[in-house]
Amino acid sequence: MTNPFAFIVGNPRSGTTLLRHIVDSHSEIAFLLESPWFMNWAEKQIGVDAQGFVTPGLVPHLLASRRVFRDVDLGLTADEMQGWIEKPSGLRWEDFISMLCDRYGSARGKLLVGNKTPGFVRRIAAMHKLWPTAKFVHIIRDGRDVFLSARVKWKQEPTSPQFNHWMEDQVTTAALWWEWNVRLGREAGRLLDANLYYELRYERLVANPENECMALCKFLGVRFEDAMLRHEQQFKIRHHKDDGRVINARVALPITAGLRNWQSEMTAEEQQRFEAAAGSLLDELAYARHFEQCSPESLEHARQARNHFEARPLPEAWDVYPENSTVHQTRGG
Repeated sequence: MTNPFAFIVGNPRSGTTLLRHIVDSHSEIAFLLESPWFMNWAEKQIGVDAQGFVTPGLVPHLLASRRVFRDVDLGLTADEMQGWIEKPSGLRWEDFISMLCDRYGSARGKLLVGNKTPGFVRRIAAMHKLWPTAKFVHIIRDGRDVFLSARVKWKQEPTSPQFNHWMEDQVTTAALWWEWNVRLGREAGRLLDANLYYELRYERLVANPENECMALCKFLGVRFEDAMLRHEQQFKIRHHKDDGRVINARVALPITAGLRNWQSEMTAEEQQRFEAAAGSLLDELAYARHFEQCSPESLEHARQARNHFEARPLPEAWDVYPENSTVHQTRGG
């Protein structure tokens, strides 16, 4: 089995951290913390040349980065990594990452190594080219509960470019952000073989964790272990340096349903704004709506907000609108 053997992806605030912790509790699997640099450094050619080969300049950059494999000491030295790189045939970036993952697994006493990075949901196709045997687990959660979680997490305007209008209208921005991520992930995943892409619903995971974990293990090709259901026993406390709060404190809880409830925690106006923006995806995923039809005003507001995403790679279904939308009628339905 080539590492990384699997990736957990999904819209942020959808349960990726919980799922990572559950899978990491398996005796055969070690799951890395978020590692966006897997793709960012290669794309920006940080220690990687235009042909995809690692350069010696990567080593000091890697050793200086505090976010690289920060939960385990791999015992790697600069000389050892330079030895990897200086092979006569060179070392490709994807092979370098595989070697680092193997080292991480060895440090954890586990053979299989995966990675959880939510934002990779938008990069499945590119990652499949680098690691063609890697499996992708896409966790999906009702976008309205995602919004509630994001609102608590990001009380101030986030720095990501897709949140330029977060403070202006948090609900619509969150709805489109959710649709953007989920659709891109699903469209790319459907182009892969069935044994490489798997969708898991957050609601089913927390409602019936044993069945969902058994199904997930079948997809990953490992036996089910009860330890996955007691993942909280493996929780390691990490604190924010600034305020001392425990990072991902809810992961220390047993698998728990009902932590967010959009039906009781969102106002009717907020529900309508969300459904006007992302109602077509709610329907596609069979998430119940509160409104059968949204007002023309809310639909027009959503259409204008949707334009803010036009500078980014968009899913093919980005122009799907509810039947009662004036935009849908104008475009010929």
